[in-house]
Amino acid sequence: YGDTKPFEIEVVPADATLTYKVTGKTPLDQSTAIKVENGKITAGAVGNFILTVTATADGYNQKEVTVEFTVGKAALTVTADDKTITYGDAAPVYTATYSGFVNGDDKDDLGGTLTFECTYAAGYDVGEYDITPSGLTSKNYDISFVKGTLTVNNGDYEIEAPTGLTATYGDTLADVTLPANDDGTWSWKVEGTTSVGNAGGNSFTLVFTPNDTGYNPVEVEATVTVGKAALTVTADDKTIAYGDAAPAFTVTYDGFVNGDDEGDLGGTLAFACDYEKGDDVGTYPITPSGLTSDNYNITFVPGTLTVGKANYPGTVTPPTGLTATYGDTLADVTLPENPNGVWSWKDATTSVGNAGENSFTLVFTPNDTGYNPVE
Repeated sequence: YGDTKPFEIEVVPADATLTYKVTGKTPLDQSTAIKVENGKITAGAVGNFILTVTATADGYNQKEVTVEFTVGKAALTVTADDKTITYGDAAPVYTATYSGFVNGDDKDDLGGTLTFECTYAAGYDVGEYDITPSGLTSKNYDISFVKGTLTVNNGDYEIEAPTGLTATYGDTLADVTLPANDDGTWSWKVEGTTSVGNAGGNSFTLVFTPNDTGYNPVEVEATVTVGKAALTVTADDKTIAYGDAAPAFTVTYDGFVNGDDEGDLGGTLAFACDYEKGDDVGTYPITPSGLTSDNYNITFVPGTLTVGKANYPGTVTPPTGLTATYGDTLADVTLPENPNGVWSWKDATTSVGNAGENSFTLVFTPNDTGYNPVE
């Protein structure tokens, strides 16, 4: 069907006039659809036919020759068009592509009704589904139906970034508490070991993975509010002797994170202490201050300067000419006066001992209470 083919006839004499007639072998064979002209046969219908060729020429008897021939169906392929939809969509309108029409035919020249079979329905899983066409008929075509493919892709899930995410300077993203969601799970796009950054509002990418695998994960930008970390600056305790100058004050830091140290702080470390050289023995608060930071809440803790008694700086010469009577105690011995302090026995209840020279320990207590007694 649809072919146009040449044929050859040998005629004597060669100038004989030829006429052609096509008839169908049955009433169903549409002979009028078979065209014969210019030595060619055009098959415009399927069936079994008889071609009668009549030759006439002057001086010759008329001659007829018959030839039987069959016109078979042409091949026609009907292929379901591939379709692509998104998870959750309704099934699309299915269509087909035709290959093999001849003689100016198109789909309107076919019989029957084109139908499609596909197991997909809205809400079915992501994947591929066969689209199978059928239902068309034709007297002139052998129809082959070829499946197409319906591809269901993941859908895009819609969700807003969570708010109120907080952290402390020095934390990583793993330390940030993410909200629970019944429909899926939040996670960070980057590694959880990533620092949350400096104090303030910092933006990071969150990934929401829906429980329903028909949807793609969603990336959103979320803000993490990073608070300052706690840093304690404690003045170190110091000890000096009465009469010394104030020492160089120092501090100890507790709370640095992210590899920071005092070089990462602003301001200038200062100390307040009421002690001055020559002040009384005792304790004096050392109060640090002056440091600042964008990333730390700084707490200053006082230390203590302890001023202890000093050794007496002068020369203490034991008194001479001390006398007593056998039977006396050291309390009976008259001690000399000293403008810089007071002499006393280490133990005045001790007996002076036998007659003769005996040695005992005297204590010189300076009038200036900043100095230790001297034995």
